Amino acid sequence: MYPGCLQQPRLPFAVAARGPRGMRLAARFGSTWVTEGPLAADGGVSSVTAALPALAAELERVDAACTEVGRDLASLGRLLYVGMRIGGVTASPETFRDAVGRLAQLGLTDLVISWPRASAPFAGDAGTLEMVAAEARARGDDSERDLS
Repeated sequence: MYPGCLQQPRLPFAVAARGPRGMRLAARFGSTWVTEGPLAADGGVSSVTAALPALAAELERVDAACTEVGRDLASLGRLLYVGMRIGGVTASPETFRDAVGRLAQLGLTDLVISWPRASAPFAGDAGTLEMVAAEARARGDDSERDLS
């Protein structure tokens, strides 16, 4: 767009991408790369555990895109949107904490969760989300980038 972003510092720019061209765009211009994760083999919703290998492969590809454009790997956020392809994260507080730990260990920096509903694809417990949000707020984590 012309004349471009006039705000300084610039508004953070997130790029959702799965393919090489989109990942290069994220690496070159984005503050954050966004993924929904892999499609389940049956077309349904995967668990975090089942999605980890495919997420690791996506992270390797986005790292390669960063290297290709000369970007410091640590300077690009990595956000996973949970709900449409990966589910079960809000089934219980323990499940949530386990998922967050596994995803952070993999290299994801941010997590977006749809409000839990009774049925798929957003099945989960709203009480779990409320509990972990209250715990994060009490710790002052509401502005933190790090999933841990």
